[in-house]
Amino acid sequence: MFAGLGASDSEDMSEQEVLEVIGKLDHAKNGVLGEMVQDLLGGKITLRQIGESEVYREALMPGIEKFMSWHANLADQEMGEALSQGQRFIDETRRESS
Repeated sequence: MFAGLGASDSEDMSEQEVLEVIGKLDHAKNGVLGEMVQDLLGGKITLRQIGESEVYREALMPGIEKFMSWHANLADQEMGEALSQGQRFIDETRRESS
């Protein structure tokens, strides 16, 4: 289970649900990140292996840095809106996969 990724502790996301969400992201459809997502979804690579891969780290870092900067500058209201939007995305993914 991925703690903190559900609306409550009892709704934390399973690894499969996390993979389904990752697969829906636009940047997951091509390039190095697309390859990474396809390998992850296909069971050819693990999250640990991704973290240990210099190629994948280099591909992921610009997005991570952009996210961290955006997140650090959010007002409380914006944070609440972002969390709600993320929860709606997760809920939609769950409905589509069931």
